[in-house]
Amino acid sequence: MKRIVICRHGEFNDEGENKGHLSEAGTAQMIAVAIHITSIAKVNENALIISSPTTLMRESADALKKSLRPEIEITEDERFKGGMLEDDKDKKEAVTLLLDKAKNSDLVVVITNSRNIAALPQLFADHPAFKSYTPQFKSSEDGAFGINFIRNKFGFEI
Repeated sequence: MKRIVICRHGEFNDEGENKGHLSEAGTAQMIAVAIHITSIAKVNENALIISSPTTLMRESADALKKSLRPEIEITEDERFKGGMLEDDKDKKEAVTLLLDKAKNSDLVVVITNSRNIAALPQLFADHPAFKSYTPQFKSSEDGAFGINFIRNKFGFEI
């Protein structure tokens, strides 16, 4: 089964020299996400992480990659920057990108912010490839947040 996991970046430092960078707690959150992912999905060399090129999200993606498999590819996409999924064209392109990546990867992990995570369920629901789906919402105390969608017809768990 193919999976797309959508998660929020890790906690960040909000002051001092490292302001805006992933904090120690944020690194621990990404390790917790990796542990959760390995408990629900097969992680192999064709897994993919999609992140915006912003420092915080890239550092979160790097921490996740180190905890999953060092050879996993990270693809940067500007549309996953904070608030970027507000334009209808960008929304459709972002979801289409995710679905295209899912065709070639057993696992796709999207690192984004809470604002985009809130928008993605409806974006998937409105996408033509998802005529019927069952949403499953999951969050945990470790700060990891994921939204899964099941597409019964094609056996995708997103």
